[in-house]
Amino acid sequence: MFAWVLEPSSSRQKKGEGLKPPREMVQKKIAYLILFVIFIANVLGISSSYAHFPSTPEEECRSIDLRTETNNTLQMPIRDQGKTGWCFANAIADALQLSYQVPEPISAADVAINYSQSDLSQLHSFLKRLFSKKAREKPFETGIAKIAAEMEIQDGYCPEAVFPSDYWTKVTSEGPAKKPTETPVEILDAITQTYGLLQSVHDGTFAQASELPFYFKFKHVNDRDFFDLLKNSTQLKFLIHLREKVCESERVPFPEGNKNFNFKLRTRKIFKAIQTALEAKEPVTVDIFAGVLEDQLNFKKKISDFHTVMVYGSQFNHQAQECQYLIRNSHGTSCEKMDPDLTCEHGYVWLPEHTLFRAMTSALIIKN
Repeated sequence: MFAWVLEPSSSRQKKGEGLKPPREMVQKKIAYLILFVIFIANVLGISSSYAHFPSTPEEECRSIDLRTETNNTLQMPIRDQGKTGWCFANAIADALQLSYQVPEPISAADVAINYSQSDLSQLHSFLKRLFSKKAREKPFETGIAKIAAEMEIQDGYCPEAVFPSDYWTKVTSEGPAKKPTETPVEILDAITQTYGLLQSVHDGTFAQASELPFYFKFKHVNDRDFFDLLKNSTQLKFLIHLREKVCESERVPFPEGNKNFNFKLRTRKIFKAIQTALEAKEPVTVDIFAGVLEDQLNFKKKISDFHTVMVYGSQFNHQAQECQYLIRNSHGTSCEKMDPDLTCEHGYVWLPEHTLFRAMTSALIIKN
């Protein structure tokens, strides 16, 4: 959740790049720390009063729906993050696909696991594991879009079809004939089961691939590959090694060209920046407290409700006399859990501007 404070680890710098001068590094860390304090103040509601914010006038509320811009050119189905906290990775995978006009969905699992190698993600994971036994049984689940995007661009993307982000294929052998059976397993459950299997391999319960009661199959990973990954990885490193193995021959570099990541805290001018970005078809992600999606009046700032989504359009609601924004969520196409007073369309939902402003903490605009 907080890893935008620090740059990716210096050990991940591209070959040929020297380390930055210590003074410059210190100055950059201090600058990020100052922004981080302001960010926390926004999260806690200390700044940016929203009682009487100036709403966007009708003439400045552009009628834009990026679905009409992308449906005919890009494959961008609504994602379903299930029980994982990888909302930031889903949003960034879609934002990068839109920004670079990538014709195939980008793996959000690749984005999330790549992000886990950032300095603060590792610190965050260490602290969680230190104070919570349950955290040791689950993968990291939080992140900030800015760092995730920068790290993914540096490495190139892995296609979603190669490294799925929703379900993994579990292969079990049943009966005397050991006939393999394939079953889709939600990704968080799959990771949890894999951690248990890894422990069994390390304690000697299973000594070779043929003894495994199950494994998870990927395009470039069979049972022997999976066993080798289990045998040669710690729990903390397993997903990183799996990502490398699955995507090593399928990773695609992003087209050349600099992208600017414009990180904005919630201020009274934030919607002007969002409107300008939408008009230029520049991806926008926002961090919100997701309780408002189920109840527009729920503005409780629970960390467990912190959620990253994309802003996918805007239009003026003449009945309410207010601009509203199209939110692209990452919890499937169902509208069952959405506030019935909101207009929900197959995983997209229109939020009134004042509701979005109260619920949001920050935005990230990927500028061309």
